[in-house]
Amino acid sequence: MNKKYILIFKPKLARNLLRNGFNIVDIKADKNNPDRTIFVFEKTRELLEMMHKLS
Repeated sequence: MNKKYILIFKPKLARNLLRNGFNIVDIKADKNNPDRTIFVFEKTRELLEMMHKLS
């Protein structure tokens, strides 16, 4: 894994990750659409596995 963080654009996925014990590192406004929010999580193997499970 070469990147340290992963950006989540879907609030429902971010909420599910939070419920499963993962922490948000940062929250940013989407530069292309100010009505949307980007959730930043630390990229770990466990996070990727949970994202796969939730999709």
